[in-house]
Amino acid sequence: MADTGSTDPGLHLVRYGSEDYFSCVELRDAVLRRPLGMSLSEAQIREEAEDIHLGCRVRDRWVGCAVLTPLGRRRVRLRQMAVDPAYRSRGIGGALLRYAEQQARARGFVECMLHARESAVPFYLKAGYLGCGDLFIEVSVPHLLMRKRL
Repeated sequence: MADTGSTDPGLHLVRYGSEDYFSCVELRDAVLRRPLGMSLSEAQIREEAEDIHLGCRVRDRWVGCAVLTPLGRRRVRLRQMAVDPAYRSRGIGGALLRYAEQQARARGFVECMLHARESAVPFYLKAGYLGCGDLFIEVSVPHLLMRKRL
């Protein structure tokens, strides 16, 4: 389902359980999970029913997506952000991140936190996120806890 209030073309809210949602799940699986020999389980997908799902579409193809998971009334966690490798370095990740922050602010969240893969830390630092603590292992790769006041 498209969000016509978006200021960036191609950025959308994605309705949980819709065909578009499952296209974004496939993108997340292809970019984030399968390279690690993993896949999102049905239980993990069911747990996303109350999350905020975002996507970036180019023509008829989903090329970027992210999930916002509320952590109480004031904090939200950005997770599962993925951009199709064929569309990287085109500003899609930055636009998607700004859109996620916009959507979070519109819902009253004041802080966004995330677990950034080590390779993505510079991207989030550039966007104003601060690293917290030391690297830790999650889904078999190093991550860093990062936060940003919205």
